[in-house]
Amino acid sequence: METKYKKLFTIGSHDEEQRSCYSQTLSELVERAIKFNLPPPRKPKAAYFIFCDENRDQVSRELNSQNAAKVAKELGQRWKNLSEQEKERYNSMFKKLKEQYDAELIEYNNLHPEGTITGFREEPIRPITGYLRFCAEHRDKVKKKYSNLSLIEIVKTLSQMWRDCDQTLKDAYNKEYEEELQEYHIEMEKYKRRLNKRRRCDSDEEDDSEDSD
Repeated sequence: METKYKKLFTIGSHDEEQRSCYSQTLSELVERAIKFNLPPPRKPKAAYFIFCDENRDQVSRELNSQNAAKVAKELGQRWKNLSEQEKERYNSMFKKLKEQYDAELIEYNNLHPEGTITGFREEPIRPITGYLRFCAEHRDKVKKKYSNLSLIEIVKTLSQMWRDCDQTLKDAYNKEYEEELQEYHIEMEKYKRRLNKRRRCDSDEEDDSEDSD
């Protein structure tokens, strides 16, 4: 890579074609570097959550309420009442998003090959539970609606909202957690293998250094 950069900046103006070639190489390197530092793609929301996002504002207006637990409960009931054909529309939307996610994930993993130093990623983060996902999604709404509440009171309010939620909504949050937990265990095993490989490489380098001394 250093050689390419040196050539790029030492090349004379007499060779426009060669300079264009190296400029293109530099652009590709910069683009690759930008992509490398981007976070991994986010897993798409499940069909149920797509339905909720699409209908939440309408349900809130119909109920004339901003109460998140009340709205969520109504959304859960409406999802239950949907026909299989109506649910299939949201399942199809999820499948398309999942295909896009899979493609982006492949590209991301190609830029972060397992076992290489440049592709060495930090330890995977354990996913948060369904309850904590619910809290993270509704915390700002509660703080905005009840600006006078303390942190402890906000937590209590969120806990009560979770208890009042329809079971369908709880199951959806918990399902996302379970799916990400399985992925977390897989990524953790990969991380451990990369870590062990890196340690072996470092150990071999130390041994070579001692031998040369």
